[in-house]
Amino acid sequence: MRRAVWAYSTKRAVRDRATLTLQENKAKAVIAGEKTARTPRFVTIKNGSRSLDEASIERSRKLIGMKGYVTNIPAIVMPASLQDATGLSIKKIVRTLRPLQQITVRIAGHEHLAADPITGPANEILHALQAHTH
Repeated sequence: MRRAVWAYSTKRAVRDRATLTLQENKAKAVIAGEKTARTPRFVTIKNGSRSLDEASIERSRKLIGMKGYVTNIPAIVMPASLQDATGLSIKKIVRTLRPLQQITVRIAGHEHLAADPITGPANEILHALQAHTH
């Protein structure tokens, strides 16, 4: 089962807003015939005529500053408030925990567990999450 966790960043919002404005201006220039380019983002072509995709622009505006992360960790283990519990950004949490893997191998009818060692930073995150959920 997969779930998405969204994080907001003011720094990302500033960058996203500037990028979105540039993309919208480029789309308008292509539609007006001022600029020739392969069809840029936010330009819709219908029956050979180009128009501005206002709905896509509005959807993008609503997501300014947001970044999504997909995880298979259940909400009961890692609630949406995981960033608050650890004091770290979701990006830092993901970078720290991503390399940790565990596998169960069956050899001659016996199961063997192989797992990466838990690093100090990963251990701190896991303890903070455990304390937060109990």
